Amino acid sequence: MSLIKIEEIAKKAGIPLDDLEPYGKYKAKIDPECYQSLAEKKDGKLVLVTAITPTKAGEGKTTMSIALAEG
Repeated sequence: MSLIKIEEIAKKAGIPLDDLEPYGKYKAKIDPECYQSLAEKKDGKLVLVTAITPTKAGEGKTTMSIALAEG
């Protein structure tokens, strides 16, 4: 499996590129105001991962967030 560029993911999710603050090719912050425009779309889900105790292998919030996003 290879990483997908954040622009492609945003496009697929209907997030305008103007609402992204990229941090490299594969991650970005999303402008909070963007969520309001996405709220009217079908099948939208927002999962907030705020706190988790990492495993001994170091798996924590980031790993869990990616797993949730991939389904």
